[in-house]
Amino acid sequence: MANEYDKDVRAYMDGIAGAFRLQQSDLERVQQVKRQKLLDQWMQALQILFGGLAVGWALTALIGWIARGFLGIPRGKDHRPA
Repeated sequence: MANEYDKDVRAYMDGIAGAFRLQQSDLERVQQVKRQKLLDQWMQALQILFGGLAVGWALTALIGWIARGFLGIPRGKDHRPA
């Protein structure tokens, strides 16, 4: 049943798609929204990056503090002289 309307619908859709044009004001608005979304994505990525680095640093410091406490190593004395 769909086959008998397929060519007509395809021709109609091609005509509509070919006649579609964005106005300059709409194009500028789309570019502005796109730029804002990109900035938001970068800000979120940087927050996740620096948050992960801060958590990693804190975890490393905590594990080092616990290990030095169990081993009886004073803070700042946990390296060998060259």
